[in-house]
Amino acid sequence: MRVIPRGRRAVFALFIAYLLAVAAITLGPAPAPDETLGIVRATVTWLNAHGVGVSYDGVEFAANVVMFVPFGVFVRGLLPTRPALLVIAIGAVTSLGIECAQLLLPTRVSDPRDIVANTLGTWLGVGIRAGAARWHTARQRPDRDDIPTLSSPG
Repeated sequence: MRVIPRGRRAVFALFIAYLLAVAAITLGPAPAPDETLGIVRATVTWLNAHGVGVSYDGVEFAANVVMFVPFGVFVRGLLPTRPALLVIAIGAVTSLGIECAQLLLPTRVSDPRDIVANTLGTWLGVGIRAGAARWHTARQRPDRDDIPTLSSPG
């Protein structure tokens, strides 16, 4: 039996909590309450009145992207030796599963654009994880100027 390192167990536990939150948001009995949607619509209207061209659909798309960024970060962290494209594909299939489940729920609306947005979010999460790993590795390496050479004194 393989022992999972303590740090990876913590990441896995956080990932499960994240997945439960995504399930509650996407598969819950009803979409966001009218008060929340009203705030979003009022904000979009205000932004448009002040020269920022956004739409409700654009905000919804962006929210779907943001919702799946952690998915990419978590799955890439849990599967660091697997190809990044596999992690992105797992995000796409997970999103497809959510959209298929929503077809069966009378109070939910399935939208193929959500699969695109969620997959984009997964891709961004994978990129963020890769950037963070590179940054961490670079901080761990000694500065090249500090490495003594045979020709340097002392």
